[in-house]
Amino acid sequence: MRLKDKEDVIDEIRNASKLGYTRAISTSIVDRLITAKWCEEVDLLEAYEDLQKSGSDRVTILFQLPFLVKLPNKWIKIKSEYGNPYIKFKAVDFFEGQPHERLINDSYRDIKRTQVLMSYQLWGERLQRYPSYLETLVNASEFKSVVLMEWEYSDRSEASRPFTPQTYELDVAKRLLLQTITVLKDFTPIYSVASKDSLSYAPERLDRFFMMVKTGRIVIREFSESTTSISSVQKPDDYSSNLTALKRYLKQNRRPSIYETYLLDAARQIEMGAYNLAIVQVVMILDWFANEIIEDHILGRLKKLLGNTSKLCDLILERLWENKSDKRIRVGTEEKFTRYFPAIGISLTPKLREDLRSLIEQRNKIVHRVQVAQIESSDARNAVDTGLEVVQHCMICLLGKNRDI
Repeated sequence: MRLKDKEDVIDEIRNASKLGYTRAISTSIVDRLITAKWCEEVDLLEAYEDLQKSGSDRVTILFQLPFLVKLPNKWIKIKSEYGNPYIKFKAVDFFEGQPHERLINDSYRDIKRTQVLMSYQLWGERLQRYPSYLETLVNASEFKSVVLMEWEYSDRSEASRPFTPQTYELDVAKRLLLQTITVLKDFTPIYSVASKDSLSYAPERLDRFFMMVKTGRIVIREFSESTTSISSVQKPDDYSSNLTALKRYLKQNRRPSIYETYLLDAARQIEMGAYNLAIVQVVMILDWFANEIIEDHILGRLKKLLGNTSKLCDLILERLWENKSDKRIRVGTEEKFTRYFPAIGISLTPKLREDLRSLIEQRNKIVHRVQVAQIESSDARNAVDTGLEVVQHCMICLLGKNRDI
């Protein structure tokens, strides 16, 4: 899009958005949004361009998340009961204070945020009323005349309250706000594990939320000025591998297991600089994971087969697994994965076996205080990667095994 084209599109959005806003304010709602850092021009252009490409039944919402989403700036289709949504993330680097303070004041605080665009397909009565709503916007010269137009109600109890295009658009924005929070509660845990992002979380509210409809009109439920300035946006890192992992998770259509969620806690230790603790924690989680699988698929079956109270069962379990006198498990973590798991049809790849062995050796050196060299962050991140790969590989093997039964 050439510069002139961009200016023309922004003017179209300004004109489409001016209905209903007080004339006492000299600047347009578009300029106020950009000045207050609710978005940048490029975000409005992307939203408008996508609406022109997509069907006549879609709207786009824009909002910000108070953390950095480590994904490339590409549209991603995500699962939702309603709306057939697509979502796109863009990293934005905010900081408190004025730009010149970066040179004279070290006390400013970097704020990593993410600008989000989300495209929805309307549904139900909101979809049925959408063409009429758009028609009123195109034909209205004064917003006041639009407000006075009443629409029919499916609910007779609300007939006393005029349902206007303005009421309609605010209702749609509110519904999509609630729907997006619901969608993010399902999406964020999957993203967090797939991208190994321990700092992300499902938000209870959405910051700087507004909606754009097919004509380019911007709808804002609540507007507040912001004193936060924006620095020059740095070139984002390459997060393409995160997107590949995320799509793999979404295709599998499964939520992260509790073990993967706890491994994210180990990743959080890395963010805090506790590299030793992260490695120890990863091995502890893998050991716990192995214990649960072995209990379900080996020990539990033995107990049912031999009877919980039989002396033969107690003898076998004590020799095979746990010393009954001190409740100490006889089997080491590596042996659980390399000897016990194959017995139930789960075999690690040669690379995973080698990575697991190296991880356990490093953990032992830390615990027994023979680790001389300082642990690097890269070592800790490799430990988390290994932990996640082992758990995911075993879970996939279990799912395949269950399908074969």
